Amino acid sequence: MNSAWMSVLAVAASGALVIGVTVWIATRPLLHGAYRTTPFSANLSGWRVVFKLIAASPGVALIGFAIKLLQILGGNLRALVLVDWPNIWVATGIALDLAFVLSWASFALQVQRFVLAPDISRRESTARSWRAVLYAFVFWMIAGAIYIVGVLLFAALQEGGRVIVAAGLTYLPYIPLLAAALTRPAIAVGLPRPFVECRRILRENWLGIMVSLALAAAPLGLVFFAVGLVRQTFHPALAWALPLEAPIAGLSALCYAAFESIIATTYRRIA
Repeated sequence: MNSAWMSVLAVAASGALVIGVTVWIATRPLLHGAYRTTPFSANLSGWRVVFKLIAASPGVALIGFAIKLLQILGGNLRALVLVDWPNIWVATGIALDLAFVLSWASFALQVQRFVLAPDISRRESTARSWRAVLYAFVFWMIAGAIYIVGVLLFAALQEGGRVIVAAGLTYLPYIPLLAAALTRPAIAVGLPRPFVECRRILRENWLGIMVSLALAAAPLGLVFFAVGLVRQTFHPALAWALPLEAPIAGLSALCYAAFESIIATTYRRIA
């Protein structure tokens, strides 16, 4: 058997092993609460909630779609128009990222509220939304500080150290943003110290939560992988690429909303 077939078989065997282990873990009763549940069932419940939200509040669903579409179109417009002005290009990218983080935090809390506190008043809902936006802004600032420190370290270190720093810059800034997402369920139900509650839940149920979050992020990762593959393969012209942004934004917004719903569903089952 030649080396090409050996490589194909090795990749297939590795993929089957990873899928098998993931399915086994996802179907174990790792989440503890009023009744036994699994990360897989929590994910299914989260997706069902998203479709219920779309049916019950189509206007709210359209807001989520619009936020994601404007983020994608804004990023494309920035790349097309401002690439020759580096300072404006960077500043616009930062502004777009912050606008998305804050607007999505407000929308995400509506998803969380739909799961955890559907009967609160409009005034209380608005107050909690502002609180979620504030937490999102603070954690966004922390992520930015991590990125700046990483860039400075990258410039100061030699080749070996730069590889480690570059790997850290790829993932570390996402940790504060994930922390902001994990505080939203506690904010949605009105708890006074959401970050403390987030740490408690993580400490008591870390394995089930990590598996649930990995399963929740998987559809989003598949969407972006598929979009990148299509663009690299077909290189669509601008006249075709821009109309394609609408279904891409729709799929992305759906996956983002499901992620928020799964976090809320998981929190409800283990809190």
